[in-house]
Amino acid sequence: MSPSRTTLKPLKPLVLICSTPVSGHIIPMLTIAEQLVSRSYDVCFVTGSGYRPRVEAAGASFVSVEGYGDFYDLTSWDLDPSWPEGKKHLEGTDCFIHDLHHALQTALGTLASKHPGRPTILLTESLNFAAMPILHGAPGLRPTGYIVIGLNPMMLSSIDHPPFGSGLPPDASPAGRAQHAAANAAQRETFAAAQSSYAEALAKLGAAREPETFLLDALYHLPDRFVQMCVPSVEYPRSDAPPGLRFSGGYPNGPKDPFHPRPAWWPEVVAAKAAARKLVFVCQGTVAMDLTQLVVPTMAALAGREDVLVVVAVGRKGASLPPGLEVPPNCRVTDYVPYDEVLPHCGVFVTTGGYGAFQRAVRNGTPLVVAAATEEKPETAARAAWAGVGVDLRTGDPSVEQLRRAVGEVLEDGRYKARAAELQREGAGFDPMDVVPADIQNIPPRCVLTRISPSWHRVRGVVEMSTTGMLDLSRGTVGLCVLVVLAASMLSRFFLASCRPRNFPPGPRTVPFLGNITQIPKSKGFLKFHDLGATFGSIIGLKLGSQNFVILNNYKHVRELFDKRGSIYSSRPRTYVANTLVCPGDIHLLLLPYGPAWRVQRRVVQSLLAVNRVDAVLPVQDAEATQTLSDLLRDPAGYYDHVRRYTTAVVLAAVYGVRGARFDSPNVRALYAAQDEFTAVLEQGATPPVDAFPFLKMVPAALAGWKRRAARVRREQMGLYLSLVAGTRERIREGRSPDCFLGEMLRDQEKNGLDDEHLAYLAGNLMEAGSDTTASTLLSFLLAMIKYPKEFRKAQEEVDRVCGPLRSPTSEDIGRLPFIEACMNENLQTLRWRPVAAGGVPHMLTQDDTYQGYHLPKGTVLVANTWAIHYDEDEYENPAEFAPDRFVREKYGTRDPVDESADDHRRVLYGFGAGRRVCPGQRLARNSLILNMAKIAWGFDLSPGEGEVDVDVGTAYTDGFLIAPKKFPITIRPRSERHAAVIEEEQRRAEPFFAKYAA
Repeated sequence: MSPSRTTLKPLKPLVLICSTPVSGHIIPMLTIAEQLVSRSYDVCFVTGSGYRPRVEAAGASFVSVEGYGDFYDLTSWDLDPSWPEGKKHLEGTDCFIHDLHHALQTALGTLASKHPGRPTILLTESLNFAAMPILHGAPGLRPTGYIVIGLNPMMLSSIDHPPFGSGLPPDASPAGRAQHAAANAAQRETFAAAQSSYAEALAKLGAAREPETFLLDALYHLPDRFVQMCVPSVEYPRSDAPPGLRFSGGYPNGPKDPFHPRPAWWPEVVAAKAAARKLVFVCQGTVAMDLTQLVVPTMAALAGREDVLVVVAVGRKGASLPPGLEVPPNCRVTDYVPYDEVLPHCGVFVTTGGYGAFQRAVRNGTPLVVAAATEEKPETAARAAWAGVGVDLRTGDPSVEQLRRAVGEVLEDGRYKARAAELQREGAGFDPMDVVPADIQNIPPRCVLTRISPSWHRVRGVVEMSTTGMLDLSRGTVGLCVLVVLAASMLSRFFLASCRPRNFPPGPRTVPFLGNITQIPKSKGFLKFHDLGATFGSIIGLKLGSQNFVILNNYKHVRELFDKRGSIYSSRPRTYVANTLVCPGDIHLLLLPYGPAWRVQRRVVQSLLAVNRVDAVLPVQDAEATQTLSDLLRDPAGYYDHVRRYTTAVVLAAVYGVRGARFDSPNVRALYAAQDEFTAVLEQGATPPVDAFPFLKMVPAALAGWKRRAARVRREQMGLYLSLVAGTRERIREGRSPDCFLGEMLRDQEKNGLDDEHLAYLAGNLMEAGSDTTASTLLSFLLAMIKYPKEFRKAQEEVDRVCGPLRSPTSEDIGRLPFIEACMNENLQTLRWRPVAAGGVPHMLTQDDTYQGYHLPKGTVLVANTWAIHYDEDEYENPAEFAPDRFVREKYGTRDPVDESADDHRRVLYGFGAGRRVCPGQRLARNSLILNMAKIAWGFDLSPGEGEVDVDVGTAYTDGFLIAPKKFPITIRPRSERHAAVIEEEQRRAEPFFAKYAA
């Protein structure tokens, strides 16, 4: 055939790829480039100069970002470590935007001059805003088409789900959509300043019009195509998605990473399934390299499980575990292993939630446990849980127990593996490198030609370019290149409050806008705070959204700040749910800020709880403790309710002058119900983080169940407390009420200036403080006694010496029972072993302060972590052991004697708090506890029920602000028939005393 008759195929479009120099985004884009080159596309790649060898090895031409924008991130272990680190360079926003824009212009000009008339398709990754000025009418030549590659969970807002960053699942119901609409509108209001700055940046770069699309939605609505690199089933469905949205089925397959030589133990991995061993793979990731966050606790969580083989990848080539760390026998450690090599063998992948790792797990059919805190990873974790392929721990710093439970759940529940297999089959029906070229070929061509003025070229320093090509050259770009850039470079100027203040105490790395919120467990945070002490020391700084938060893990910090500087460390933080919805108007003493109102109410309470007034309650405590013995004799299986009845009955009689003869009596039942609801609604995680995201306040109550619940708690609690006030007032008027705290408050009501609502809550606060806490401590005593029977026998021997077999202990014996008191010291909330308020009650700083060189800004919230203080190995020998004798040998229970002559302000223990907010009811609680412990030791033998006795605070105790033992199997028998007879006789003698209290 002659040349003149040869039919030439049309040239394929040029492909220009622009990627921020961050390896998590560059590597997938490089794979796409390599695949396109293999299919005869001409590809040009724009990124940091450190990636030139990789780009050229892929067969693409290279254009470097120059100047301040030329950086790399430390995840790229094979680059020169002297290269400027991106984390530092992202702070220079304006320089960074200019340099990235300049490189993009250079690449566009080069292509225009080399290939005049040839269509050009621009590809960027999903957090790169480089093309936004072009799409908003900036002068110049624009590419033929624009495709965005989605390499992270979609940020696109929708009527079908909450705003990105909430970590909440979709809800397409009418009520859900209405709530989402309100939340999305509120999010836009919160981002109004950022949107305005975005518009100003586009205008400066030559855009002809302001952006109408919300900046987080722009990359989804404005390009010709948006290709999300996943299967549809792991991304939230959106009925209002743009028509250009496509799914690729997953990340493209590139060349396999070299994995030679394999570790000597690799055959164990391959043979694990045949050997009936479950394989767990854990990797810290390549960005967040604090191995104590995930790798170390996962190893500890699975240590001792012979049926599990744990493969640990430290995350970077050449990296290793910290020196001195003991590796459990069932763990195998390497610096790096390719996901596609290990995941096919795994039963669980424990990960920090990188989107690429998530996609590899889906492709290999591997279920996940995700501990996510930084970047967009919490949204990845939420999608894994929503898709049914994993467990979202909702923290980046999980405890050993959290990991043990989560991994066990995924290994044992076959639904996770079945769902992973379904998603793997779904992905097998896609080829990412069929989807992307198809979109490149099928974008309708546009031919827009605009002449660039030479003067503008001189200003920008760009070489003269041909105006005959099919490119519309933009004057500018918005360099919002990754989510970190989006948060740290532009939006952070409006949300700097979420950043760590200068010279703030050390702590885990924060997440833009969120701070450390995602790293704090929803329950038993005191355990995580204790663990953090090993990394950051005994004073830890956190950010909860914009709130500065400091954890004190050592009594010396508490002594110095709360006790010695009490004038500025005695306030309380105000929260929307507690102070606005549940207890508005400063009516709850525990929540009151430090000031005149608090002083008035505190003075009233202290007068009621003075030594002479408290000791006047001893006959009530004696009689009710006698009934507790009678209840246990009659119905030992109901021990849990009998103990709770006792503590409530004492406070009912002391505060209101009424009886609580049975646990199911109306007053007792109503008070416990109110208390349970109150603590539940205030528990972390029970409501959205409104104080960190104020726009949530705008959601109407009709669409927010948490608001309706808070309002119900307010109504029920106030109704109960007011009815008790009314009843007491009526009995006083009729002359049939014994002396009680509320009676005295009513007599002095006018003098103290308290209306009925404040009076009702003040009395209710006494009830709240004296019922649950004391009950929990008594239940912990029972649990400890069956776990440590030798200590119980010591207690029995002591009461036998003091009381003999013919009477039970009374209040007159309190000072004669040192071992019983030591048991209390080891067990009470103030006392050491199982503090009820283990995490402490927050204090708030009312003015700027400096401590040990750290700057503590006004408004900082501080918590004395009672658990960590009581489990300080420097202070207590073997702190995990229940050892009452430590308090017999030394008043403070410490390793070394305490010099009480020094002005040390040291407390025996810290469960009752410290400083000016210390609990004023300590003496009342101690009397109740010693009496009941002594009477139980005198009257009964205790032994475990069926099974092992569990005393682990992570599994045997309830969650919440106040912890208590869950119901446990216990056998309670009278020590002898004589003891049983004495119990019955003492109960008969107590009946006349009970008669003077109203039912």
